[in-house]
Amino acid sequence: MTNPTMTENNSYTPPWRSVGHLLREQAARFSETTLFRFEGAEATFSQVEARTNQLANVLVSSGVRKEAATHRSKSYRSTANQAPL
Repeated sequence: MTNPTMTENNSYTPPWRSVGHLLREQAARFSETTLFRFEGAEATFSQVEARTNQLANVLVSSGVRKEAATHRSKSYRSTANQAPL
């Protein structure tokens, strides 16, 4: 993995980009291009980005923080098959 780089405004950026960041880049470049078609429905990059932003705003207003669910730790274990307490 490479080291973070310094940007024009003197902030560091990680060597990776989030899915949201990549979607915003593609929506800016291909806004009216169809992103997907499924069972007769289709959506453009800009439509998917708009819905993603709506979902993000709902999550933030519900108290979810940006760092809340970025990855699973090694100690994660599924509780799907456990009996209720």
